[in-house]
Amino acid sequence: MGVQEVRWGGQGKLKISDGMSFIYSGRVTEDHGSGVGLLLSPAAARALESYECISDRLLTARINCGIIRMTIVVCYAPTDVAEVEEKDQFYQSF
Repeated sequence: MGVQEVRWGGQGKLKISDGMSFIYSGRVTEDHGSGVGLLLSPAAARALESYECISDRLLTARINCGIIRMTIVVCYAPTDVAEVEEKDQFYQSF
């Protein structure tokens, strides 16, 4: 499950209860935090090959399901109420 508005700074992977894992990438500023995350079931956590925390708004995870290999992308684009500079910076960075 992809999650937006994760308010944790930094990047990493946590093992949580019952074999589930949570991958996150975010930043915290004085006035708010931003970030993305991916909650993995125990089966998905075991199938995880790699992940990359690209920015506080983008992460990817590579999962090998046997016959199928898939890349999951979790993205959180600035909303319409964001400053123009923030939106421009986001869209020009890719």
